Amino acid sequence: MKTIGREELQEMIDTKENLVIIDVLSPESYKRAHIVGAINLPAEKLLERVEQEIPDKENSELVLYCAQQS
Repeated sequence: MKTIGREELQEMIDTKENLVIIDVLSPESYKRAHIVGAINLPAEKLLERVEQEIPDKENSELVLYCAQQS
């Protein structure tokens, strides 16, 4: 696992085809603000839902985030 900043994430969004962005905050926080195209998988449900939500996870690069936009 690696921590990245906003600039690196934007570069990944711009250049990667198999990028999956996962917002691990609550559904309420996700509704208030999230990265366009991000999937909301709250942390407490992440493990049980990742198999269902990411069909091609072996060939995808996953980005999980929990910081709210200001």
